[in-house]
Amino acid sequence: MKKLLFGLIATVTVTNLSFCQTEIQISDYGKIHNEIIELYYKNYGTDFKNVDFKTLLSNELNLMQNAHPDLFEGVDITDLNNSFAIFKSINEFDFLLFWNNYKSKIMQEKEMSSIMIEFMNDISKNNYDYQSLKSKIEKLKNNTNLSENDTKSIAIFSNILESSNDLWSNQTFNSNLSRGNCCNDRIILMDCAGGLMFLAAGPVALLNSAACSLAGAHSGCCN
Repeated sequence: MKKLLFGLIATVTVTNLSFCQTEIQISDYGKIHNEIIELYYKNYGTDFKNVDFKTLLSNELNLMQNAHPDLFEGVDITDLNNSFAIFKSINEFDFLLFWNNYKSKIMQEKEMSSIMIEFMNDISKNNYDYQSLKSKIEKLKNNTNLSENDTKSIAIFSNILESSNDLWSNQTFNSNLSRGNCCNDRIILMDCAGGLMFLAAGPVALLNSAACSLAGAHSGCCN
C-alpha cells in the first residue's frame, strides 16, 4: 500500500511539473516581444491615460494566449502584477525604481548571478544608447566567469535588443503613436532589461519586457 501510495504521489508530482509551455527559442524572444507591442496597439489603441498595469498585463496575456497558446496557455502573471503594484498608473512608471524594488526577490531566490545583477544595476542607472549597450554586451561576453545561464541571458538580451531597436527606430511605426517624453534609447534599454528580470518565469519575461516598453513609451518620465 505504501509503495502504491508513493507511486501515485510521484505520478501526480511529475504530471504537475510537466505541465509547462513549449520552451521559447532564444532567436524568437525579440520577435515575440515586438509582436506583443504591435498587437497591443492594433487591438487596444495608443491611448494609455486610463490604463493601469493590471489591465495592460491582462491584455498582453490575452493577446499571446490567442497568438501562441503553446507558449502562453496556463501562464500565471500574479507575481508580475504584484511587481507593478508600486505604481498607481502607467504615467508613474520608473524602471530604475521597478528594478530596485524587485531585485531583492531575484537575489533571495538566486534567479540571477552577481555578474548579471551588477550589469542590470549599471544599465538601469544609466541612459545608454543602442550602440553603447551593444558594446557593453560584447565586453560582458568576454567575462571568463560566466555561467551557462549567464550566457543564455546575454543571448536573450542581445536578441531583444536588436528587435527592439528595429521597432522603435522605425519612423513609420513611431509616427502613429501618441508618446510620452521617453526617448527611444531608454525604451529599448527597458525592453531588454525587463526581459531579463523574469527569465526564471519563462514566457512571463516577454510580457514584462513588453510592459516595460509600453509603459516607458507612454509614461510621464524617462527613468
